[in-house]
Order: sequence, then C-alpha cells, then structure tokens
Amino acid sequence: MNLYRLANSQRNTLMTVSSLLLVLVTLTHPVLAKARSISIDTINTTRVERCAMDLDAPALVEMPALDAVADHLAQGESLHSALMAVDYRATEITAIPLRNIDSDEKLMGVLGRRYCNEIARADATQVGVAQQGTNLWVVISTPLPLPEETQADDIRERLLALINTARSKPRDCGDRHYAAAPPLALSDELSLAAIGHAKAMARTGSFDHIDDDGKTPSDRVRETHYRAHLVGENIAAGMGSAEEALEEWLESPGHCENLMESRFTHVGAGFAVNLTREPAVYWTLDLAQGREPTGNATQLAKHTAVPAGAEHMTVAHASPTTPVPGRSEQPEVQMPEPLYDLYLTTLPVYALEATSVVADLRGM
Repeated sequence: MNLYRLANSQRNTLMTVSSLLLVLVTLTHPVLAKARSISIDTINTTRVERCAMDLDAPALVEMPALDAVADHLAQGESLHSALMAVDYRATEITAIPLRNIDSDEKLMGVLGRRYCNEIARADATQVGVAQQGTNLWVVISTPLPLPEETQADDIRERLLALINTARSKPRDCGDRHYAAAPPLALSDELSLAAIGHAKAMARTGSFDHIDDDGKTPSDRVRETHYRAHLVGENIAAGMGSAEEALEEWLESPGHCENLMESRFTHVGAGFAVNLTREPAVYWTLDLAQGREPTGNATQLAKHTAVPAGAEHMTVAHASPTTPVPGRSEQPEVQMPEPLYDLYLTTLPVYALEATSVVADLRGM
C-alpha cells in the first residue's frame, strides 16, 4: 500500500511519492460503514508488543476529527484535502491505507512488519480509523498546538522575555556581529498594529508586509499614534508557538538583525488563527524606536529576560532623503514550509528590495 505522510517542517519542503507495486484502492461503495471490527486498542497493543515502544508511553487517543480524515481518504481524497475539509492541522500526520485486513491479528502483523516507524513515533498522540469491509485507513498524528486568543497576553509577555534574553548577549546574524542590546519594552500600540496585521493575513491568506489597503508597517504603527523614529517588522506563518517563530527569526540573518537592532526601544506582537487557510497560523512582530516613552509601554524590569521564519535584510543608517537599499510501504511525505519575512523601515523615502524595506520617519 502507499503510505501518506504530511509533516510541517520549519525549513524544508519534501515530497516523495511511491507508486510501485500497489496503488490506493478506489472502492465501489462511496458510503462507509459506521461500525468497524478493528479496535484502536489493537493499534496501541501493536506499538508496544510488535514495535518495542515503551510501556510507559502514552497510548494513542482516538479523535473524531481524524476518523473524519480517514473517511475522506477512503473516498479517494488526498490527505491535504481531507485535513482542510475537517479543519484539522498537524505538525506531522501519517495515513496508512491497508486492504484485506479481516482480523485484529492480521492488522497487528501488517503494522508490526511494515509500519512501526509510523505508528510508534514518540511524538504521535492521536489516531483515527475508517473501515470499509476489509479495507482500512489508519491516521496517526502529532497535532499542531494552536495558540489561543485567551492566552494572547501571556504569549506576548513570554515572547518579550525571550527576545530580551536574545538581545542580552552578543550574537552573529549571518556575517554581521551584534553586541548585546538594551531590553525592549512591550507597547500596547505596537501590539495593536501587530494584531491587526496578523488578523488581516489570516483572513485573506496573504503573506506580505504591505496589506490589502496598501499600508506599510510604518503606516499601521502611525495609525496607533505611536510616535516612532524607526519601525521594523517580522512576520511568520505556519508555526504553532511563539517560541518556534522566534527560533526561525533568530536563524535568519535579516530577521535576527531586526531583533538585535540596538536602536529599537519597544516591541509589540500579535497572532491569528484561521483553519480555513494554509498555513493556519500567522505571526507579526512590530519593533520601533520611540520618540518619547508611551503611556502604554510596559517595562521589562519584572522579567529575568533570557529570546519567528526569514529572508535577507540589512539595517540601514538612512537620512530622511536618502533610500538605503520502492516499495509499497514507501511513504509520500509532504512538508509545507513555514512562511516568514521581515521588514525594516526608517520613512518618508524607502527602497524596496525583494521584501526588505528601509525608510526614515524622522521629521514626519
């Protein structure tokens, strides 16, 4: 049988399709039977008895959403289409279509011989199954942890602490060396701009610093009445947590430069989730050098400070008038690459180079 795996990676996109020997069977009956003879307990037992999984490892939990994914697969849909149809997202998900499975013993034998690597992944926690006669679809998943809006304040505070930890030490961003930078303060105004842009990207599925109204990060920050000399923005999509987004930003020279820029004094962050989009999670980080302290800025004195993906950027020292520039069990693996980008601006004149912008706000 062909094995289908969909994995969310932070750097690589890989798809391998095996079409040797056997193909996915298209069944003649489109309606799946509601009852099934195969037990989820059989899959969990196979993980321990045939795949040498630790007895203390948590058992796979059956999820209705994954049962629905398996149902869609049984009707001939792709794994990606099935996931979109039921609004389910995963960091890694594997679908195993099997045929001629007429007993638990036979299922254990096939899974134990061919699919231990898939069903016994240490990070897999959820399972779904669909059955039609002796044909079976097993879906094993590591769910994507989606940030909750009710946790937004805590996520921003955590991200602030992580960023300031990164800034507290010298760091190389690509071939540029940065000395330790002063800690940033959290700004409600910048967070308002960041939240708005993250929601806009999630709503439209776009991934750009220029929004659908043609506004730049500087425009959005200005609308919050934050008075800025310098504005920078990092955006990311596809990461389930702020930590993942920040890790990717730090590994990208341009985004790293934004994070280590010593002139920035404040930061704001926002995220948005839309399960009808792919990617489903969007992040925005807005940084700025304020002309004066803002009443809504929160200092980091209470934090112990110890610090999301990316493209090239160079921080520019700009003037107001000068722009600066095999086998049947071989898997099909698809890893949607997370999206990320950066923006640095100092207005009124700015130079657009790929996705990096520099401009000067002084005098505005």
